[in-house]
Amino acid sequence: MAIWERIWSRLTIEEQRQATREVIVQSAKLPESAASLLQVIAEQNRTRPEVVGRWSIDKQADYLARARMKDLEYGMFLTAFFIKYRQPMLIRMLDLAEIPNVNGCIDIRTQSGAIATEGLVAGIRGIDAEFPSRDVGLYLEALEGQAQPMWRNLPEAIRVARQPAASPSMTVPPVAASPATPTRPATRSSRIDAEVPIVRGEVHLADIERFTALDAFLRDGLIATAAGTTGAPSGDRMRSVVEELIQLNETRHRSWFHLGFLDVSEGREPDLDVAHASERNRGWYFAGAVAACARSGDDAGIVAMFDRHQAEARRVLGDRHEATGEAAGSLVGALCAAGRSGEAVAALAATAVSKGGDRVYDPLLIEAERHLRESKAAEASAVLTLLMDGVEAGVRRQDQARPGLADEVALLRATAHRVSGAFDRAIALLDRVVGHGESGPSARAEGERGLVACRARSLSEVRLPLAEVDLPATAARLAPGIVHFERASVGENPRRAEADFVLGIHRFAMGDVDGARTPLERAVAAFRAGAVATEGAGTPARARFALGVLLAETLDVARAEEAVELLVSGATDLPGEIPVYALARALSALTAIRAEYGTRVILALTDALGDRLVDVAVEADLVAAHDGLRESLAIRTENPRRPRRARGEDAAALLLGSLPALDIERATRALAVLEDLADDAEGRGRLLRILEDRAQYDPAWTSSEALDARVRLCEAEGRYADAARLLMQAAHEALSRDPERGLETAREFVGMIAGYGIGSPDAGLLARIAALEGAERAPVLPTLRRRGRVFVIGGNEVQARYEAWLRADVVAREPGVVLDFDFAGWSSNWGRNLGSIERRIAEADAIVVMRFIRTLLGRTVRELSGRHGKPWIACTGHGRDSVAGAIERAIGLLPGV
Repeated sequence: MAIWERIWSRLTIEEQRQATREVIVQSAKLPESAASLLQVIAEQNRTRPEVVGRWSIDKQADYLARARMKDLEYGMFLTAFFIKYRQPMLIRMLDLAEIPNVNGCIDIRTQSGAIATEGLVAGIRGIDAEFPSRDVGLYLEALEGQAQPMWRNLPEAIRVARQPAASPSMTVPPVAASPATPTRPATRSSRIDAEVPIVRGEVHLADIERFTALDAFLRDGLIATAAGTTGAPSGDRMRSVVEELIQLNETRHRSWFHLGFLDVSEGREPDLDVAHASERNRGWYFAGAVAACARSGDDAGIVAMFDRHQAEARRVLGDRHEATGEAAGSLVGALCAAGRSGEAVAALAATAVSKGGDRVYDPLLIEAERHLRESKAAEASAVLTLLMDGVEAGVRRQDQARPGLADEVALLRATAHRVSGAFDRAIALLDRVVGHGESGPSARAEGERGLVACRARSLSEVRLPLAEVDLPATAARLAPGIVHFERASVGENPRRAEADFVLGIHRFAMGDVDGARTPLERAVAAFRAGAVATEGAGTPARARFALGVLLAETLDVARAEEAVELLVSGATDLPGEIPVYALARALSALTAIRAEYGTRVILALTDALGDRLVDVAVEADLVAAHDGLRESLAIRTENPRRPRRARGEDAAALLLGSLPALDIERATRALAVLEDLADDAEGRGRLLRILEDRAQYDPAWTSSEALDARVRLCEAEGRYADAARLLMQAAHEALSRDPERGLETAREFVGMIAGYGIGSPDAGLLARIAALEGAERAPVLPTLRRRGRVFVIGGNEVQARYEAWLRADVVAREPGVVLDFDFAGWSSNWGRNLGSIERRIAEADAIVVMRFIRTLLGRTVRELSGRHGKPWIACTGHGRDSVAGAIERAIGLLPGV
């Protein structure tokens, strides 16, 4: 078996999938490479590359991991695996061996010969102490397998590095300085001295310095001096002490920490090049300066030093300086506070995390949780992987992290896997936490398992649906995780609020109002007390809104105020996802308790919800309760850009909401829109249904206006029998109300019915008309010539064709009469011509109002005629003779000569 295939066979199947997945991801940037990989997978599975291209990356990686390949191809996969998943180990090995690299990658053009055995020994010892032996063995075997001249000394270095620590032969000569590094006299700190005992595995810092009682005394004195504590030494005296200590013992490098601390405390600009400080002294000085900034809470100062002194900062964060434990925590905290956590994560080594302890763990945990709340799973995973590596490095260094930290990191990693959709990985982590048996982490893990069981990538997916018909589907989706959420709803769980929230939403969707209220009350109380959802932005607001609906529906006066506050705060925070039906239910219930409560919610949410609040008001039959809502609905109704059906539904709702409030102006506007939309079957049917009941239009329209509209609509629908029935009924009413004045109206209506061609009107009506006509006595009047102007308004293109004949007829009989026509038709834009219409009414001596006219325009013409003292005649028919008869009656009202 070839070298690369042998190493490949020692990887687990999951590691092999990781390697092939990384190669697939990287090859996506190179079309030719991507096509080649698809071809390999297709050949192995006897299918076409196009089919493989439609598979998910994970499926492609799984098949590729099991494929048979050439040895060099295995080498490519192994390289990708080590660089992606074992990068900290690669970086540590190469850094300790002083091999130039970029994130673990070597440019072989920079290596002209074999790497010195001494450097390789240092690297091997370092990774032996800090990383799992299996990973180290695979990596070293892979380096040997490259057969590059640079690794010629690797077998000897492995032999030397693995000898017992007490052997004198392990002493390694000083490492030669690279050409890029200024040559300095060798010091004890620049050697890998195996005769000095190893401190907790830090072989690369064999003669590491630790703070002693003297250092603690000096730091306390410096703090007291900086704080101006009574009895503290003066700044000058402390400076003399520190500088003298440095001069007395040049090998005591940690003394420079106090100088850096003192300089920053006194407001001096940190100077890492003071007195030509060596690299080791500079690191201690830098750590002291950082500590001084941290003590005064100057995160900006720490970040500024990070930017100015990148080499020292990255050496500390990368655990390549013995002052790492003193400065790493402050650096990480400041970078995270400045929103630059990515730079901290990129620079940090796992051992530096473990040395920084809680000062590093806590800000990184906060950053990971922030990324999760923003659904940035990849960024959170990078932070959490570093944290877990830090915890494991601490175990290897015999420096245990605080109790529960490993579980906390594992839970967050599980959350990151869930957010990214890797549910199986999340379950594997959660099962380990549950297996620990501690009630707090175990209960929290149960909540995570509940979300995984529901296949919810985010807690924000748990919400009330926008449509009421989707409530059963919501309940069904949450059902698989309910047993886990019930186990998570215990006092020991610091994330209990999340579990209670899900339980409340599930029961709400199930229709169990009483059962939903209790967990939602607990969730809302916890969120208000400071509990924060791990992820799922908006969860507290959703909990408040749902609880507000439930409290309103209890009809409990004592809790109405609380319901109002919860509804308003929840809907204001999440205006875009508030379900109309739920808010409508709450408003109906609150209005039933007291109208004032519903009005308060409406007023508070007007700006936040806008049009959606209008939908809620319509749904809850609350349009009549608030003038502002009626105006908003009227404006929306009159918007020609909205769909016709929506406008019709809004207009009907506005009409029904305005009449009980005696808002006649908006009721009239609603009828005008309904009439405007009555140019198709749906619109005509809607308006006819409304006009059948007088209570649905009166007093916005009169009964005669409603009759005219109904007859027009029936005619347009071809329902002539219904139109005839309405006209006969109106004719009887006119004759009963005023026989003399109603006779002409009845005659007109009979003429209209005759024009339908559906048979004669009822005999009773004809008999009444005949009896009244027989009783008429035509007065003997002198023949007069009439003079004046008659303004005829209404009608459409049909009546417009009569204009020439009508003018000729009038000129022949009454040459002193002038006719003025405005065939306004059915246009809704008559308001634009209102000024012209009023002027023509003022100039006329009589007005004829024809049938085909918008109801509101007809009313306006009649009102203007009365305002200007001009008589008007109604033309109830639509034929030429009916129009001519109306004009003749109008001429009869003109003065004669």
